[in-house]
Amino acid sequence: MSERRTFHFLNVVRFLSAAWVVMAHLAASPLNKSVFSPEFEWLRKGLIVAFSGVSAVMVFFVVSGFCIHYPYASGRTFRSMPFYLQRLTRIGLPLLVAAVLHHYAGTFLWLKNVLWAVYCEIIYYALYPLLRIMLQRVGAYRLLLGSLVVSWLFCLQPDNGYGHIMAYQAGWTWLVCLPVWLCGCVLANWLAGSMTVPAFVSSMAKKIEGHLGLVRTGLWALSSALLVLGIREIIPFKYSLPVSGLVVLVWLYAELQRTNQESWLSRFGLAGYSIYLMHPLAELPQLLQISGTNPVIYWALRLVLTVSVSVSFYFIVELPTHRLARHFGGARRGVSR
Repeated sequence: MSERRTFHFLNVVRFLSAAWVVMAHLAASPLNKSVFSPEFEWLRKGLIVAFSGVSAVMVFFVVSGFCIHYPYASGRTFRSMPFYLQRLTRIGLPLLVAAVLHHYAGTFLWLKNVLWAVYCEIIYYALYPLLRIMLQRVGAYRLLLGSLVVSWLFCLQPDNGYGHIMAYQAGWTWLVCLPVWLCGCVLANWLAGSMTVPAFVSSMAKKIEGHLGLVRTGLWALSSALLVLGIREIIPFKYSLPVSGLVVLVWLYAELQRTNQESWLSRFGLAGYSIYLMHPLAELPQLLQISGTNPVIYWALRLVLTVSVSVSFYFIVELPTHRLARHFGGARRGVSR
């Protein structure tokens, strides 16, 4: 086992993933069809394609699996009750407060549209004691491969959701996305030294380290390509996104080989959950009918509202909840969330 490390870069990833989700919902707003002429339609569609919110959530899942499993892969003793108490406090209390706020703001419907990822997280937390045993007894690679096969076989069923990742509703989305979350567990085993990294992964990671800017751009392009293919139902999300976790796995392994320092982006990443829960409040200007006729001002108002309420929610709700969860779980500073 290697000594437990703090991975500040993961908070950068959290922030960028949360920002991607926000922009996926707000990016095309300045180019409202009713205001701009048809020749700008290509630009409007380009802004939509540039930000794939569902791909960003897949990155969230890999980071989540890593953060949950890494302390135990590094030798920390697992105890079910503190684990459940810590996890449900960490994710449940902010969710409860956010639901109340959205209810009174009239934006609860928009919150419901993004809660599928939170439901998946809760299910993964609930299953983690079993998954942890299976990771040890079955083996991480076999479990990951088996979950991918089960995901694909399950998705062979017809659906009414046009092949979206949520085609089978929130009750089964967790099964479709389970391979992605398990990729985070595999990454945790690699970095904790509890499992040997395959030679081809190590070789690939060394090559990636020298071209990280290009690789990051490639990942962005891949997420946009999968978005287009999914929207056109050429390769439905339910098949492509579970496999995308493997790409994120190798990329993050290469990124985390470097010595990383805390930065302003990593500090913003601590509020990733707040951003995710509170950004649906950006629909409030529409409900208040104050958007006017200028779509750029409307878009800016929504973005400013998203940033302000997310920051406020983090300091007033999420940060105290996080500290309480740490107290319940006895977690040290590091990658725990």
